[in-house]
Amino acid sequence: MSAPLPDEQNHFPGLSRIGALLADPGRAAMLWALMDGSARPAGELTMIAGLSPSAASAHLSRLTDGGLLALEVRGRHRYFRIASPDIAASIEALANVAQASVPHRSTPRPARTVPLEMRYARTCYDHMAGELAVQLFERMLSHTLLTRHGNTLEATPAGEAQLGHWGIDVARQQTRRRRFACTCPDPPRVIVISTIF
Repeated sequence: MSAPLPDEQNHFPGLSRIGALLADPGRAAMLWALMDGSARPAGELTMIAGLSPSAASAHLSRLTDGGLLALEVRGRHRYFRIASPDIAASIEALANVAQASVPHRSTPRPARTVPLEMRYARTCYDHMAGELAVQLFERMLSHTLLTRHGNTLEATPAGEAQLGHWGIDVARQQTRRRRFACTCPDPPRVIVISTIF
């Protein structure tokens, strides 16, 4: 007889349930599309995931019942969004793990995860993303406004001054529960500036 799984022993309550919710490619595509912090209608998420309306409805119900999505009803329309910043941070962390755990491939990600028109500039939940953000990030590193320690970023004194000039209170941002700044997997490039914006 095999040993019980950690979830069965309540060491990690709900971990396998959350894993099952994230394991479906259609549900994962819907969640990733909402990482820009937006609330999107069911029809749009259906198209992004490439599912039939009935299948998408079932997946959205599972994600909502599982606590990963929140539902907003506006008249006859239903809008879905990531349920909390902690859930978004967890999805982003899992994306980092997924990126780091597979061999580097030259094959680009499927277009449905990041539509072509969104690759240049957008937000990813609470931070900048896209090619423009990558260019800004690289420029901030090259001008020593930021220093990188693994996946964590810190503002240099010159960086704090520049960020202050842009209206970003670094001291206040560092008191938040989340990290001040970090890297993020963002197709087609993998490094962007994170939570300081």
